[in-house]
Amino acid sequence: MAGKGDPIVWGIVGFVGGLALLYNGIRRYQFRQKICNTPTSKIAAAAMGAVEVYGKVKPVEPLKSPANGADCTYYCTEVFRWQKSGKHSKWVRIKFEIKGITFVLEDETGSVIVDSDKAQLEMPADYTFETGGQDESALPERVRNLFDAWGVKYQYAKVLGIITPREKLKVVEKYLAVGDLVYVFGTMQPAKGQPAGNPSVKDAYIGAKGGEFFYISDSPEKEIIGKMFTDVPLWVGGGILASCVGLGIILWRIGVK
Repeated sequence: MAGKGDPIVWGIVGFVGGLALLYNGIRRYQFRQKICNTPTSKIAAAAMGAVEVYGKVKPVEPLKSPANGADCTYYCTEVFRWQKSGKHSKWVRIKFEIKGITFVLEDETGSVIVDSDKAQLEMPADYTFETGGQDESALPERVRNLFDAWGVKYQYAKVLGIITPREKLKVVEKYLAVGDLVYVFGTMQPAKGQPAGNPSVKDAYIGAKGGEFFYISDSPEKEIIGKMFTDVPLWVGGGILASCVGLGIILWRIGVK
């Protein structure tokens, strides 16, 4: 039986990982082409089917992001611990929470409901906090409350009677804040029902439909296309290289010349 140190194991990992990178790179290219080939519509003029719109976020029922307390319609909050493994150290995610709600997207022509469920959301971190060994009372109140609620321990520990330094923890939070300008590519569909108190909302909503592309970002279209232009060759090229190297190792290990 092959062990972790057997070259064939690394060959299989490289081959499968390379294929995954290649697949995601091709999908990324397809998404980029969809964005490039679909004109941005004003909300009032958007028709049923695939649509691309850009507007300001208004909540139906606003959320509060746990770490930073931002009024938002979606958040992804993560807690990482700095862990050592042999000679190496890295951040390891120990807790996370993702929550999103239906929101209203508004431009100068009107507004439309966006159901963010099943959307691919891409956005940079809006809030990051890293502990530096300070006393618990010196932590931001919301971070301290978050650690308490999630059962994250941030305290001195004793090893053989010796008090060790506090663990390094990091909080990273991304969110769609109320008032953010947001790009949405999805499927315009017949309305499920208008939110109370929003009579001006378009009689339709944007959301997921089957396996159709559904994407939300707080970056403008030009930046999204530019990032994908950089990502695609890296993912495709890296995938081809990794899969070829992995396959070469497998063939060498089983004695194929």
